[in-house]
Amino acid sequence: MVKLQSVFYLTGIMISLTGAALFLIQLLVVCQVFADILPQIHTFDQRNISVPRGDSIILTCNMSMANVTQINWTKGRSVFAHSVLLNQNFSNFTSHYKIDLNLPSKLNISNVQHDDAGLYRCNLTAIKGQRTIEWNLTVSEKPKDILPFDQRNISVPRGDSIILTCNMSMANVTQINWTKGRSVFAHSVLLNQNFSNFTSHYIIDLNLPSKLNISNVQHDDAGLYRCNLTAIKGQRTIEWNLTVSEKPEGQNSLLWYFPYILTAVIGLLLCLLTPAVCLSRKNWTKTQNQDQDSRTLSCAQYQAQLGREVAPLQPHSCAEYRTNHQQRESVQFRRLSMKLSEKQETCWT
Repeated sequence: MVKLQSVFYLTGIMISLTGAALFLIQLLVVCQVFADILPQIHTFDQRNISVPRGDSIILTCNMSMANVTQINWTKGRSVFAHSVLLNQNFSNFTSHYKIDLNLPSKLNISNVQHDDAGLYRCNLTAIKGQRTIEWNLTVSEKPKDILPFDQRNISVPRGDSIILTCNMSMANVTQINWTKGRSVFAHSVLLNQNFSNFTSHYIIDLNLPSKLNISNVQHDDAGLYRCNLTAIKGQRTIEWNLTVSEKPEGQNSLLWYFPYILTAVIGLLLCLLTPAVCLSRKNWTKTQNQDQDSRTLSCAQYQAQLGREVAPLQPHSCAEYRTNHQQRESVQFRRLSMKLSEKQETCWT
């Protein structure tokens, strides 16, 4: 009986030792597990980044820890959560922000605008700890190409016309503006729309809005004219300082009186040439009569040389000769008087 009790007692002790050993093993396992879990290392990385407006950017949450269980992206009230264990996603980000589900550690922002600025956080959760990366995103304007400011001085005589040409040396022009004081002309190439409060005195062709035509320039047209070209890569401005001058008086008076001077000169030439023509015709008539007499004499001499008799001149009485001579002179005088009166009337007209 005693032996039986001792056996049971030894058996109980052995069972207790075995349970204690198992308990110790379990305790070691639990300690090992808690040894992996308890030292939760939480790292925080903060970065500042600036992006020109209109560009794109990719925020990358570098994963240096293994066994990642969850990835979270936050920006204000926008949240993206990806559970690796459950393979599930949740997001209230707009389509402007793109996260590839196959690679959720990258956040892509295309065509960045000013309202995209702010704090972006990526939180990685793993067995051994967490890692958080924060970006402070600022949006800046793109640096524009600064082109030289072209200024020109131009003077135009009053009453003339002028065309101001805004030379376009840049491609992809989006807008053209003309200004003169409070007068504005705006042409949008993208929208194909125009606005102008210039008067009809200023003409801008909508098919070629780089030219400003000013007709019949007056003194109130003087001033500063500006042409501003806006393109994707920059701007260009040309300024004209227009002054209006008077035309030289000598040129104006000469052009004004030229028809009258020409008429007087022509009349004077006619008055001088008419007596000369009359005198030359009188001399020509005398010369012709002399030639006829000489031809008659030559004919008489020729008949005499041939031995022929020359018929004598028919005798006339003195009264008949005087009467014929007076009649010839009166006829010639009347003809000459009529010609002179006609020439004088021509000269006076």
